[in-house]
Amino acid sequence: MSKILFINNEGGGFAGDAEIREGQTVETFFKEKFSDRSPSDFLIRVNREAVAGSYVLQDKDRVTMTPIKIDGAFTVLFDDPDMDNLTVCHLKVTRAEFVVRTRPAA
Repeated sequence: MSKILFINNEGGGFAGDAEIREGQTVETFFKEKFSDRSPSDFLIRVNREAVAGSYVLQDKDRVTMTPIKIDGAFTVLFDDPDMDNLTVCHLKVTRAEFVVRTRPAA
């Protein structure tokens, strides 16, 4: 069996070695780790590059799985004095960092 470095960025997150079978794909590895979740809910990278689910994992690969939406994220509508309409503001708190993205409301 080969080993990879698996970095799980969900919740508290952790990093550690994980054993993989020969010919194991990113998709099957994901299903083993998150059987109740959808891969479309995660940003999955191997060696810092986005890959397809069919990518065959190699010894010493670095696999990072980061949820796209973290529990606790929310959307706020507010009046923007610089625009003639409402602005949608997505706020997400991750590790004491605020991420704010705005776009005009539809």
